Amino acid sequence: MIIIITITTVIIIKALVRWCTVLSLVSSILTLTLIACDRFFGIVFAMKARVTERRSTLLIALVWILAVTLSSPILVYRRQDVRQWLDHTEIWCDDTWPPVSQSVLLAVLLSVAR
Repeated sequence: MIIIITITTVIIIKALVRWCTVLSLVSSILTLTLIACDRFFGIVFAMKARVTERRSTLLIALVWILAVTLSSPILVYRRQDVRQWLDHTEIWCDDTWPPVSQSVLLAVLLSVAR
């Protein structure tokens, strides 16, 4: 049985591998942050801190939804580039992000500075 892999299939696989990498990175960072916040509130507010099973399930679902949302631009902006040399053709995948205007950058900086 011969499996034919086209260039399009390779591009999709590479984009999914990159997306899964970013997804696992973001979800693990957010999960560790959630654990740290839970322990902080458990120590500082020892008598008031009550994390129920329902609340923890909701927070974990929120972490995964946020992780999928933050990592999804990788699927949109991943492209294949081709460069023709004299003796061979070079093919690679890269992220092609749209240019950021100065007004958007200024708005982000001002909102962070507040």
